[in-house]
Amino acid sequence: MSDRDLPSDAWQCAGCGHGLMPDGSTTAAYEGACPVCAHPYSVSVKLRRGDVVEGRYEILGRLGRGGQGWIYAAKDTKFRSEGDRAWVVLKGLVDPENEQARKAAETERVFLTAVVHPDIVGIRDFVAHDGAEYIVMDYVRGITLDQLRRDRGGRLDPADAVRYLLRLLPALGHLHQLGLVYCDLKPDNVMARSNDITLIDLGGARRQNDLHSAYLSTPGFRAPEIDDTDETGGGGGATAPRSLPSVTTDVYAAGRTLAVLVLGTGWGLRGRHRSSLPPREKQQVFRDHESLYRLLLRATAPDPADRFGNAAEMEHELRGVLHEILAWQEADQETGQASPPPLSRRFAPLPHVTGEEERLSSRGVLPAPLVDPGDPAAAALAAIPVDGDPSTTARMLAAFRPTTVEVRLRQVRAELDAGRPAEARTLLDRIEREDRKPRDDRKPRDSGDRRAAGGTSRAGGWRVDWYRGLASLVEGRPAEAVEPFDRVFSAVPGDLAPRLALAVAYERSGDTHRAAEHYDVVSVADRSATSAVFGLARCRSSPADQIRAYSRVPETSRFHPEARARVVEALVSSLVADLDTARTPGSSAEQAEKRLDQACRLLKNAQHDIPPARRLGLRLEIYRTAGTMLAAGVLQPAGTVLDYRRDPASLLLAEERTLLELAHGTEDRRSRVRLVDDAHRIRRWTWF
Repeated sequence: MSDRDLPSDAWQCAGCGHGLMPDGSTTAAYEGACPVCAHPYSVSVKLRRGDVVEGRYEILGRLGRGGQGWIYAAKDTKFRSEGDRAWVVLKGLVDPENEQARKAAETERVFLTAVVHPDIVGIRDFVAHDGAEYIVMDYVRGITLDQLRRDRGGRLDPADAVRYLLRLLPALGHLHQLGLVYCDLKPDNVMARSNDITLIDLGGARRQNDLHSAYLSTPGFRAPEIDDTDETGGGGGATAPRSLPSVTTDVYAAGRTLAVLVLGTGWGLRGRHRSSLPPREKQQVFRDHESLYRLLLRATAPDPADRFGNAAEMEHELRGVLHEILAWQEADQETGQASPPPLSRRFAPLPHVTGEEERLSSRGVLPAPLVDPGDPAAAALAAIPVDGDPSTTARMLAAFRPTTVEVRLRQVRAELDAGRPAEARTLLDRIEREDRKPRDDRKPRDSGDRRAAGGTSRAGGWRVDWYRGLASLVEGRPAEAVEPFDRVFSAVPGDLAPRLALAVAYERSGDTHRAAEHYDVVSVADRSATSAVFGLARCRSSPADQIRAYSRVPETSRFHPEARARVVEALVSSLVADLDTARTPGSSAEQAEKRLDQACRLLKNAQHDIPPARRLGLRLEIYRTAGTMLAAGVLQPAGTVLDYRRDPASLLLAEERTLLELAHGTEDRRSRVRLVDDAHRIRRWTWF
């Protein structure tokens, strides 16, 4: 980088993001103070090409500007090899007279010697030159995530962006485990090479219990509770009490980093959305991937208590979001490949049902939440059989001691299974009343706090909302279940269970459009979720859409024969619909004949898997529809229909024989008589 080639961010204040160039000017003073926040700055160059620091590090030039000063590339002359080990990076202070920056550098010097992680830059040495101090770090090949984003048109593919965050979060979590907070996470501080990332520039790192040292962070990535400006955009800063950097402020910065990678920077990052996200409807990537939007909303929530409790929790949800994104990409590419979703730590596997059961409970259409393993009663609760009598289970749980949050939630589940939603609601109210008591009036929570529950800051977390929504479904009030299930979706956006619950609630309340949206996502992301497939088909009015939905049922599923049977029904329904609309023969007639042949092939291939009565019923519908098509001139009298010739007499004979077969297998006498009468009405007159 030449002396005159200063990057754009060199003319922005590190404290508030304000531009440092005077109006109408193309240059600014190399040293001074920000006119908005009085933060001192300096962009003067201290080291030149050819300088040798400490008789060892030969300066090659500038790589860029970090939060505390210029970053120089150098060669370690003690290494004879020309490999990566011979290259180092020196980072100095912005202003040696700036006491705040000096303290931050001294803090980094102490902290970084204890940090050893493959995805965090290594520190080699600390040196001085002409009165200035420098940190010597490993040279990391690659480019920053911000440069990568700009090279790819301003934003990354959402799957790639999420993959980078999934590599970054364990490194961030490692710092947290050491008792540190990073403070200044942003795309500029992450180097990318192939599938590897390296977290660099730990100049703002500090101890989590440090209440006095200064800290560095970047506007737009700075959590509202540590933002000391009035430009908090979106009202986020108004509700956040002043605080210090913490694990949740790093989580906030991770969310903002991901938002920049998928959106770019033209959405008011440091302006009107300095502490908020743009509306979902204005961003295509958010419209395409609602779970990604929900995850970012939670990670960047104005209230720290509503964010992910740690990097590992965010990582878990992000894996579910990535799987959903990849599943959609595979579906768009029609690869036919479908990887299973990651194992949920929140819910039991999705039930393998069609979703048409009238009775809704924790054993039915929706999966049950898993017991928090941190609860003191977790081991005892695991010993309770899930298929036992719910009334007996409820009485057993009432005698449990201690009565933890998970014990009460298990009681709620038992009451719902027993068909007593009123009792379940009483228990849920008791959990929330307990949470509203002053903290000193009750024992410390072992499993009900937000971080253990992985949801909201209330006792039981998102589980209370889950059971409230389930109670509304059991009571036959599905519209009231939407709001609590929606809160669960926002709390655990990487899980499919909340989406399935929302789909069921929307469908049963009559909003088939919204139900289909959620069923669609679940059925694409988890091919074994047959209830989502059948639910999607129920919410689609077009036979073609129904057929596409049923095609998602894998051949290994026990519901695959039923799905094939329903595809046959949908094909026949589409033929009947075409006849009812009086479509003219021509190309439509050719398409109708293809659909009829497809229905016949499917039925013949699955005839040994479909129950006899169902199979005969489908054959009957095919014969009747073919006869109607023949009479209307849509079907040509050539070929066969399920081994019968395409002529009126043969189709009537096939219909008669099918009716008699149905009558033979029917146990109900009245139904049997009706079927025989129907067969006799169409029987051809003969002498014998």
